[in-house]
Amino acid sequence: MAGILGLALLTAASVQADAVRAEVMPPLSAVQTCRADHIRSLLFERSTGRILVVAHRGVHDTVPENSIAGIERAIALGVSVVEIDVRRTADGQYVLMHDSTLERTTDRSGRIRDTRWTDLRSARLRRNDGTLTGERVPTLAEAFD
Repeated sequence: MAGILGLALLTAASVQADAVRAEVMPPLSAVQTCRADHIRSLLFERSTGRILVVAHRGVHDTVPENSIAGIERAIALGVSVVEIDVRRTADGQYVLMHDSTLERTTDRSGRIRDTRWTDLRSARLRRNDGTLTGERVPTLAEAFD
């Protein structure tokens, strides 16, 4: 996937900001050390006159939240920042998921922290209206690819 997140708000993980690629953002100046610093400067420096559009959990009007499809839709629309949520599975894998449990957003039940990635990777994601899709729970690494 070409370029992804300008900023990732992580629920249960810590990722170094320089690991985040955001090719949709303009080039960095020599003073700025990473994309996250650049985005922070745009957020807090009002004199730029720019408006940043943030896709909360990706663009999930017709696809599941925190899904690769939702991130790709945000990129296609040219949003400035894609906000994602990250949880850790029982075996230490970081996955994109807002809720601490699986019922609302997948075809599974239980707490993410009690579920192994090997059991979660085949779970199907739901759209906001509850409809099951072919989308799967992505790992954080997949979101950054």
